[in-house]
Amino acid sequence: MSLDYIPDFAKCCDKNQINFRKSGLCFDCWHENEYSNNLEYRSKHDLGILKQKEYGKKYYEENANDLNEKIRQKRIINKQDPEWVRSTRDRDLRFKYNITIEAYDIMFKNQNGVCKICNKFRPIKGKPYSLVVDHDHITNKVRGLLCSSCNLYIARIDENISVLNNLIDYFKCK
Repeated sequence: MSLDYIPDFAKCCDKNQINFRKSGLCFDCWHENEYSNNLEYRSKHDLGILKQKEYGKKYYEENANDLNEKIRQKRIINKQDPEWVRSTRDRDLRFKYNITIEAYDIMFKNQNGVCKICNKFRPIKGKPYSLVVDHDHITNKVRGLLCSSCNLYIARIDENISVLNNLIDYFKCK
C-alpha cells in the first residue's frame, strides 16, 4: 500500500506512516500534531483502517488452512527449543502467579522435586515442569508445588477444610 497520500501534517518521527490514532498522539514519541484536530482527515483514515480490517478478515477466511498449518508447524519447532519452553514458562508464571522461573526452581529444589502433599514424583508426559503451582485463589499467595493429582484433589474439595476433615474421619472409620 502506497503511503504517498499521507499529508505532511500527519507524519511524525521521521517515518512515512501515520502514527496517530483517535487520541491524536504518536505511538512512538507521544507528540501531538495537527492530525489530532483535523477531523476530515481522521474520518478518512478511520475508514481506511476499516477497509484494512475487512481485507484482513477476507484474506484469513480464504487462507485459513495454510495460515493455521504454519502456526502449528511453528509451535512444533518452538516446543523442541528448551530456551523457548523456559521463557514461555517464565512468562506464564509471572502472569498467573507473579513469580519468576527462578523462584519456581528454588521451590522445586526445596521440595526435592516432589509434591508437597504426597511426596511423590509424578512426571507429566512430555513436560519439563512436572509440578504445578498451587495458590490461594483469594489472596493469590503461592503455597507450594503439587503433582497434578493432588492439585485436582484440592480443587475437588473446593479448598474446604471441613470437607477434608470429614474425609479424614471417613478413612479412620474403615
